[in-house]
Amino acid sequence: MTPARERAARAVLLVHGYGGSAAALGPLAEQFSVAGYDAAAMSMRGFGGSSGVDDLGLRQPRDVAGVAAWLRDRTTVRRLYALGISQGGQVVLLATAAGAPLDAVAAWAPVTDVARWRATTTFAGIPEYVDAMCADGRYAERSPLYVADRIGVPVLLVHGDADTRVPTEQSLALHESLVATGGCSTLELLAGVAHRDRARHPNSFDLSVAFFDRLETRW
Repeated sequence: MTPARERAARAVLLVHGYGGSAAALGPLAEQFSVAGYDAAAMSMRGFGGSSGVDDLGLRQPRDVAGVAAWLRDRTTVRRLYALGISQGGQVVLLATAAGAPLDAVAAWAPVTDVARWRATTTFAGIPEYVDAMCADGRYAERSPLYVADRIGVPVLLVHGDADTRVPTEQSLALHESLVATGGCSTLELLAGVAHRDRARHPNSFDLSVAFFDRLETRW
């Protein structure tokens, strides 16, 4: 947990994207600390020296749920949010659908439909990666779009409209599905922002803090 003078009543669990790690999320955790949130970062299985292997969202959501439950049990936070980046966004959305004890989720440029992502990405290597991860054919189980009706907490989707690595349509499709099934979804598109630019774009963080802050006023 990020050090704080007093234990914050709210906390955010940070989950990195492909190739990332908990350690790389240190600056983002510090930003949240300054904004009044405790912050915890985790490495998904298969990354950052963690045990296990990457499975593109099949078992990784269980790990997020486990960390969220640990934070609930071991801390005094009143509200627990999650923020996932790219593949991390996919995983936290799946974890929420599976019942992880989270009060809201922000996802930056998440993959929401794995099969569609494979067919539409312009980034070389992703189709081969998806084929390797999904040799079992379990595309839908890895896709938040297909469990949108089980996501019962407020969701913020932030996506660059110039993203072709994880095309913007991934967030658009989930947003539409969440709204259609009675969910609470906010979609924010960043003009001219590509996939890698989005992580460095100040609006991604600002929008996320504003989203969580607004939820605090409702409770």
